[in-house]
Amino acid sequence: MRFRGSNALLTVRQATQDAGAALALAAISGRLQSLLSMVGAEMNFNIAPAVEQARLLLAEPANNSEAEPA
Repeated sequence: MRFRGSNALLTVRQATQDAGAALALAAISGRLQSLLSMVGAEMNFNIAPAVEQARLLLAEPANNSEAEPA
């Protein structure tokens, strides 16, 4: 992922957080994991080894918004 892509990822994370939603990254590459770690952003994301684990992370009460269901 190039620098521009990492900025886009951080922008999406911020927009998701501002909307009161949660974001999880699933099955990310070692290169992206290293980049996130290098820039200190790794702790800002829910990272899971596979999609199913990411879904479980998002289902945890701490990650759910308090918005009323639609």
